[in-house]
Amino acid sequence: MSKTNHPTVNEASPVVFGYKCQECGRGTVRSTNFADYSTKIQGYPLLIRNATIGICDSCGAKHFDAQETLRWKKEAEAAQNKLVLSSQEIRELQQVLQLSMEQFAALIGSTRQSLHAWLKPHRVVAQSRMADLIMRLLRESYHHGKIDVLEFLTQQARLIGVELDVGKHQQSPARIVLFARKRSPSQTETTHANEFAAENKAERPVVVLFDDKDKPAARLQYDYRTASLNLVFIDKPQFQEFAADVIFVDGSEEQVLNRTIQQSSARLYEKTKRKPETVREIAITPTKSA
Repeated sequence: MSKTNHPTVNEASPVVFGYKCQECGRGTVRSTNFADYSTKIQGYPLLIRNATIGICDSCGAKHFDAQETLRWKKEAEAAQNKLVLSSQEIRELQQVLQLSMEQFAALIGSTRQSLHAWLKPHRVVAQSRMADLIMRLLRESYHHGKIDVLEFLTQQARLIGVELDVGKHQQSPARIVLFARKRSPSQTETTHANEFAAENKAERPVVVLFDDKDKPAARLQYDYRTASLNLVFIDKPQFQEFAADVIFVDGSEEQVLNRTIQQSSARLYEKTKRKPETVREIAITPTKSA
């Protein structure tokens, strides 16, 4: 798209201005020519050649002539017909979806009358940008299945010269279900520095938590000094905070909220008599990404 040139006053313009500005009531609206004037009509950027606009010589307010804007509208309609799906492409989409006109119009949120006008081979008015994007999404989804809607719409905006820097929210990890199993210390690959000597000497069983793919993901540890039950992750998790549903071997179930991971470890219970071997299953719901 060409860069807009500086305007020049053109008293010989066929568009008549020269009246008092209605915006400020002080200045005079002067006829001004733009070699290239960038505007937007019905959501589409448009570059108007030799545009004539009235500009107040006091406040700078812009005034538009009806005949001039009618010319712009005709140029916009011609340009829009080249940018949107053709009548043939719309008909092909309707046919491949095996829908009647009424059904197809309902699907895209249009009326049958509007759809009928868009399907005319020599149509005067093409579909709006919104309707066109919906039909493009339908066509893309039909032929390629699951699509990233945000990425698709960003690409479509780029095609008409609009660059969008859209920030995507990071998706929280899915709910993680871990199953407890007892293991002897010799069976445990990971040794933790804060394991207590009393536990080691007694050869207490280690409770390891496995995911649904039978991969060890964490272990449960009881801290006798603070009487707390801790969850220690084997690999650094992709989340920092979580809630959890803890199911015990006696069939009881408890929910813990607002747990924070520090150095791959999180405290499930404080001042508790619950030991690792009393846990059967833990379902973790991440609430904040790392």
